[in-house]
Amino acid sequence: MIKLNVLFISKDLLEEIKDNTTIIAKVHSVFNSACNLEYKDNLITILTKDKMTSPMSIVIDNKVDFDFKKIKIDKSNKVIFTDEFIICNSLTFKVDLKTAKVYDPKIERLDKYIEEELLLNNITKMKYDLFEYGKLDFFFPLIDDIMKCIKSDSIYNSNIIYIEKSNHRLTLKNNDKNYLFIRDRIIKFLKAIMSYDIDNIQDYGENIIGFGFGLTPSIDDFISGVMISILYLADYYNLNIKKIYEFNNKLITKSINKTTKVSSEMLKHSAKGEVSGGIKQLMITLLSNEDDEKLTYDLKKVLSFGETSGSDTAFGLYIGSAIITDIRYRRNWK
Repeated sequence: MIKLNVLFISKDLLEEIKDNTTIIAKVHSVFNSACNLEYKDNLITILTKDKMTSPMSIVIDNKVDFDFKKIKIDKSNKVIFTDEFIICNSLTFKVDLKTAKVYDPKIERLDKYIEEELLLNNITKMKYDLFEYGKLDFFFPLIDDIMKCIKSDSIYNSNIIYIEKSNHRLTLKNNDKNYLFIRDRIIKFLKAIMSYDIDNIQDYGENIIGFGFGLTPSIDDFISGVMISILYLADYYNLNIKKIYEFNNKLITKSINKTTKVSSEMLKHSAKGEVSGGIKQLMITLLSNEDDEKLTYDLKKVLSFGETSGSDTAFGLYIGSAIITDIRYRRNWK
């Protein structure tokens, strides 16, 4: 039996364990650095220490060569949680919870914010770094369409939303069937965000959720980022936070079961303002710090998530921020 200690446990998971005394979860999926467990309608994730704590997760203190796929666990196994330890029913591993530090995934209100001019500079900086270091293969063909949708006149600070395609390695493929399929749908979705179209957002969400690459499809990661950025900027601009939670819930309700289980859980957490440590730190830096190097460092941490997942989420954070910092659209969210 492999014995491990825990570095971090998310507050929501800890509360779930305490409320139920014992949790018995089924193995859902196993990867090199993560093991997803299914409990009721939720996913619980055990992560290696090179990953950021996320909602309903624990981060273990593992050796460098540790690999979940090598410890012989599969979907036939169950994992038992108590307030002191976690153990697999096949006795392949046991995790001691007593040393765990608690991570709160909820979005937090900041004590201090930077001036708006500095915030706009940070968003612009994040944009350039995102296109320098990110992997936006899915979204790059849509950049022109998204830019034109958001920047409809010269009132808005053009540096934030303008993207010079010639500076980037990727080539537009505007005749690609995936591009043609998603182009009009994503523009309608963004217009619903800009206008706070809560009556129709569930239909626009249903038209695009589940589309794209990966275990968490690109569009789902993007939507997650958009929802999170709007929640963070709500306090900055004194917006009606209740309206935003209502909007987020409406956005995903109709289509939450039309994507992967992992992605569905991510969207539910994001809609409620529950995020990973990496995304939380990036948004805190964006809103409260003037240090360009710190912003780049925190963004790169997010970009390292998965193959393209971090880049797609960061693109959503950027687009959501670009929309809400524009007074023309922000007034619709008050």
